[in-house]
Amino acid sequence: MASDDQVILALGFAAIGDFEIRKAKKKRKIWQRKWLQRRIQLGCYENLMKELALEDSESYRRFLRMDVSTFEELVALVSPSIARKNTSMRKAIPAAERIALTLRYLQTGETQSSLSY
Repeated sequence: MASDDQVILALGFAAIGDFEIRKAKKKRKIWQRKWLQRRIQLGCYENLMKELALEDSESYRRFLRMDVSTFEELVALVSPSIARKNTSMRKAIPAAERIALTLRYLQTGETQSSLSY
C-alpha cells in the first residue's frame, strides 16, 4: 500500500504533466495582427479623440460623456495605477487610451471585440 507522501507526489507529477499538455496546445501563432500595429498612427484614439479635443469639444463630450479637462484630470488620477511598461515584443497601450476605451465600453455596452476595431 502506498503512503500518503507517495500519493501526494504522484498527484503532483500528474498535475504537472497535465499543465505541460495544456501549455503546449495554447501556443500563439502571432503576437499582434499587422493592422493593430498601425493603431499608433491610424487608430481612433490617436486621430479622432485628438481632433475632437482640438476642434469640436461638444462632440468630444458626447463621445466620452465628459469634457476634455475632466478627462485629463481623470487620466492624471488613474494613470499611475494602470500604466503598463513597454516590452521587447510590443508597446503598451497608453493609460489615457485605456481609460477612453473603458469609458466607451461603459457608455455603449458594446462587446470588447467590437471595441477592439
